[in-house]
Amino acid sequence: RSHLPLLVGECVNTLTHKLTKSVAPYVKEVRRGIPPQVKLPMHDYGTEGCYGFFQLTLKEVAAYPELQSEIYQSFREVGNLLAFTHLLDTLARRADAMRAVLTANALDVRPSGGGGGGGGGGG
Repeated sequence: RSHLPLLVGECVNTLTHKLTKSVAPYVKEVRRGIPPQVKLPMHDYGTEGCYGFFQLTLKEVAAYPELQSEIYQSFREVGNLLAFTHLLDTLARRADAMRAVLTANALDVRPSGGGGGGGGGGG
């Protein structure tokens, strides 16, 4: 538990590095490859129609070989880092909740009977 801030800090540093050094240059290049006349399709086409529209419009950009390997791998790594930090947060919250349950009796903390908040403790 004491190493958790260090671990999260390293995740943030890695995430920042990935986004600025790996993803950002490719995003700039992809933006240049998108035709300027591309507009959002009407929502009447539905999900499949909109997907097909962008698939045809961006066919050349999607076929870019470095996009296939490097940027997709970077996106996977960024997604894995986000999922990992989410799991760390979930585990830390569960540990805190379990600690509160286990120490409540020793600290003479009782659940409040009505609304109004406040924790029990001696009154």
